[in-house]
Amino acid sequence: MRTALCLVALVVLLDHSVPTEVRASLPPAREIKPPFGLKWGETPQRLEELLTGAKAKIVAKKDVAGELVFEVEGLVQTGLARTLFCFRQEKLMRVALVYERLEWDPARFEQFYKEVEQRITNRYADGEEKVTPGEGRKFPREKLWKLGTASMTLRLYEIDEADPTRGLRMEVTYAQN
Repeated sequence: MRTALCLVALVVLLDHSVPTEVRASLPPAREIKPPFGLKWGETPQRLEELLTGAKAKIVAKKDVAGELVFEVEGLVQTGLARTLFCFRQEKLMRVALVYERLEWDPARFEQFYKEVEQRITNRYADGEEKVTPGEGRKFPREKLWKLGTASMTLRLYEIDEADPTRGLRMEVTYAQN
């Protein structure tokens, strides 16, 4: 029960209770841990228990390229549409937070991206630009942070490149390498 409460309490991507100026002055984290207070190597069974306690719902379980993937909805966080928990050999190896807000215009989504990017940079130092938009375009964008055996990727892209009016999607992916 205690861990389930911790999961609910840690649904925020990064600790927003610490003022920005204090976070900026803290030394960068030494490792990238998965979100929600999880640990690398958690089992699918343990995650199911935690999600049940947090009242989140596993809407799909799939085998994708040798990984068991749980698609989860119901974790409360601004703009969070779903979360993907990926297991290899019964161990948590990757977590992807997928943000979509169809009612947000591109400027609002870009502002959200910059806010999340700044929080991650405050915690892990500067990341490396991996993808920059093509000529005359603002998207896609991708930035990568690596620390020890884990990494974090922040991506912002159009949901449908053929129809940019469909909106934007942002993903924050934590991975154990």
